[in-house]
Amino acid sequence: MVYDSKVVVAFLLSPLASTLFLAIWSALSIGRQQGHGAQAIGVLVLLYGTFCYVATLVLGVPLFFAYRRFHITSSISYAVGGAGIGLVFCAILLYTGYGSGQVTTGRIPDLGACAIAGALAGLAFRWMVEWRKGASLRRH
Repeated sequence: MVYDSKVVVAFLLSPLASTLFLAIWSALSIGRQQGHGAQAIGVLVLLYGTFCYVATLVLGVPLFFAYRRFHITSSISYAVGGAGIGLVFCAILLYTGYGSGQVTTGRIPDLGACAIAGALAGLAFRWMVEWRKGASLRRH
């Protein structure tokens, strides 16, 4: 099956939604704790961008093909799928000790932020791929 360029563009751009959200979330968190929030955004964008693109490649691409196979097109499905990817990837990073070196209850807000970031990326992807189809996406 041939997919148009919208799918490729969506895979390239949708991780930026989660990257920017996580960078801003972390900068605000770091800024409250250490007094230098906005200065770290550039480094955080590079760091989170890498993780978001890897998560998209490893988990997002197979999920997209599963959605296509089963004709799933709802915004809620894309948001839930993205949130799931964000949670799984964040849990893996926290479990392996990335960041603080240990998993503590203080890291639970990070799981929520990753779920929100994943949901944003899923919605951005859905919007970029499906926005021209209009009424055909609505369930009757």
